[in-house]
Amino acid sequence: METKEEEKVALTLTAKPLDIIAAVADRKMMEEITQFVGSLTAPITETQMLLLMNDIECPTMYSKINHVKLQLAGKYYRVVDLFFSIKKKELEIKQKDREIEDESNDIKKDLLRLEQQQLVFSLSTEQAALGAVLKEARLYYEYYLNNGTEFGGYTPEKLAELDKEMWQEKAKNNPLTFEERYGPGLLKDVLGDKKYEEYRTRRVALFGKFPREAIP
Repeated sequence: METKEEEKVALTLTAKPLDIIAAVADRKMMEEITQFVGSLTAPITETQMLLLMNDIECPTMYSKINHVKLQLAGKYYRVVDLFFSIKKKELEIKQKDREIEDESNDIKKDLLRLEQQQLVFSLSTEQAALGAVLKEARLYYEYYLNNGTEFGGYTPEKLAELDKEMWQEKAKNNPLTFEERYGPGLLKDVLGDKKYEEYRTRRVALFGKFPREAIP
């Protein structure tokens, strides 16, 4: 049996926002849309996660683990934000209950109920978002446990070496982008002066000069 408190929250959930739509066909359309709205904010799949860590953008295991750690840090801060937002809304919903009980004006009471309903809807959305964030975090964390724990024991010198290797591999994967954006320095480190000049000759023949190279 529902308590008085649970009964009040349940009442706010029974309201139907789509009732504002007069045309039956339009209301039916929106009801069908609600069936897949949730999937649009669904967590990424393992396949998507691995695609984001492709060998072009994340060419070394160190770069893949860096990406994973950044994602996990982002999930942590997102959970913290959701915690405060969810707890605040839960208290605001309870506060609305008291305001509704104390209000004698019917119109103001209806307005308070509407505001409470809006809070409940927003709360349910954030609770669903929390579930999606945690599901994504589990994927990334499992990948980290299986592949990334070794990097935690490396010296700063070794990590600097791995970082340099990562950027060298990135440069080789996207030489045109790196040279245009950062200049020839990194590519020269990777290829050596002679091979860099050979690359540059082919690059100019195939793609032309960079705008800055045209300046006399």
